[in-house]
Amino acid sequence: MKTNLKRLLSLLFACVMLISLLPMEALAATSNFTVTMKEPADNNLEIGETVSIPVIVGHTEGVTSYNSFDMRFTYDASILELTSTTISGMSVTVNKGTVRVLRYGSDLAVGKTAFTLTFKAIKSGETTIRAAAAKVGIRETAQEKDAADAVILNDIPLKVTADTYKINVADTSGGTVTVSPKESQAGTRVEIKVTPKSGYEMKTLTVTDANGKNVSVNTDNNGKYSFVMPESDV
Repeated sequence: MKTNLKRLLSLLFACVMLISLLPMEALAATSNFTVTMKEPADNNLEIGETVSIPVIVGHTEGVTSYNSFDMRFTYDASILELTSTTISGMSVTVNKGTVRVLRYGSDLAVGKTAFTLTFKAIKSGETTIRAAAAKVGIRETAQEKDAADAVILNDIPLKVTADTYKINVADTSGGTVTVSPKESQAGTRVEIKVTPKSGYEMKTLTVTDANGKNVSVNTDNNGKYSFVMPESDV
């Protein structure tokens, strides 16, 4: 009985010694650092507009500075184009729909903007900018092994729409012209029907975009014409 008790105490002591040798980082799944993306004033963009997303590092236990991070963000590259491909003092790696930002250097203040990602809307649709992974620490190797994952607090949903243009058609012959639809977005097919004044006939129909450039027009030889609102108009 005493022998078994000694063996049990020896095993328990060995386990305690083993745990005491583990680094503190190995015992924590996440750190107390947080990563927040600041919501833009307007989540609805038009094609050609840009949006800036500040990235802010916080801490839940009163730590006031950090100097190392490794963050990865995802987005739909068919809808948004990342324009902030170079950030002073940081390593930025861009793949299609993914951007990784790494940094090590002098201390940065907790609660302030660490850096800003800027995107340009290039196509209609809905997308979400997500922080897929983030590590923040106070040592050079934090992004590689020492720091635990920071807590990611939010995503940024965005909706991109095309500009809508009113279509104006002038007919100096005194006939009638109907347009459908009267308002259109880039890529939309627009139909025009021309009924000339008695004694007149339709010879040519010219369509120009907002910049005065001619747009190709299709005809069915029955007084009906159509064209597609060009992307360059947006």
